Amino acid sequence: MELRKIAITSWSLTHTTLARLKTSQILVGSRCVQNQEHDQATECVEGGEEGEKDQKLEYKLLAPNQVAIVDNTIALEQFGEEIFCAPQDDTLEGEHGSLCPLYSMLTLEITAFYRSLGCKQLSDLIKEEYQTTQETYGNKATQGVRSLVLERLPLFLYKHATTTTRVSPSWLKKGNFIVRTFEKIMVTKSIDFAGTKSSKSFGTSATIRREGGGPVQLWLSNNGQVDMHEVAVSLCHLLLQTHKVTDALLFEILLSKDLHALRNRGYPGNYKIILLF
Repeated sequence: MELRKIAITSWSLTHTTLARLKTSQILVGSRCVQNQEHDQATECVEGGEEGEKDQKLEYKLLAPNQVAIVDNTIALEQFGEEIFCAPQDDTLEGEHGSLCPLYSMLTLEITAFYRSLGCKQLSDLIKEEYQTTQETYGNKATQGVRSLVLERLPLFLYKHATTTTRVSPSWLKKGNFIVRTFEKIMVTKSIDFAGTKSSKSFGTSATIRREGGGPVQLWLSNNGQVDMHEVAVSLCHLLLQTHKVTDALLFEILLSKDLHALRNRGYPGNYKIILLF
C-alpha cells in the first residue's frame, strides 16, 4: 500500500528526491522460485493444476535498473524465475483484468512510477534470433490472418486513442503488412539484465519482424491453428511505444471474436472505426 501511495503522489516529489530514488533500492521486485526453496522473503502462490510447477513469489527491494516492467506474459513465463519484475496486482485483476477500473488505475499508477524511475519493459530486454524451415505458399489461412488483423486493428487502436503508436493502420494497408508462413519457426531468446544472463530456444507459432523502416512482416508457423495470443503479443510490441499485459489480452479477444460478439461488448461497428484511420 505504501508503494501505491508514493506512486500516486509522485508528481509532488522534487527533482532531487526523484534523482535519489533512481539510484536507491526502494522498488519492490518479485520473481518465481521453486517451492522447495525456503526464504523469509517468499510468499506462497496458490497451487495450479496437476503437473504445473509448485512455486512461490520471492520479493526484494531493488534499484530501478534491477527491476523490469512486465508487458509480455509469454516472456514472463520464460524468464520469470531468473529476473525480478514489478509486482502485478492479481488480487484486483479478477477474471477480466483491465475491465476492472480499480485494477487499471492502480496498475497504471505503479507502472508509470516504475517507468519514471528508469525501469525498462521486459520485452525490450530480450534479444531474439529466428530460424525458419521452408516457406509455404498458397495458404488460404495466411491471407485470412492478414485480412483479420487489418480489420480488427482499428478497433484495438480505438481503445488506445491516447497511446503513441509506431505505425498507423493506413500505412500498413499500403502494402506494408506482409504475412508469411513457414513449416517451422524456431526462436532463441536471450536476456542480459541485472547480473543475470540466460538463453532459451523453442518453437513459436507467430512472430513479428521488421528491418529498419521497412514493411512489417508477420511470420506464422504452419502447424495447425494460429495462436492468436502470440500474434497479439507480437503486434503489441511492434505497434505500441509502451503497453501493458492486458493490451495483448484485449487484442487477442478482438482477433478471436466475431464482430457481432464484439458489438455486444460495446464496440461500435468496425466500418465506422475504419473511417477514423
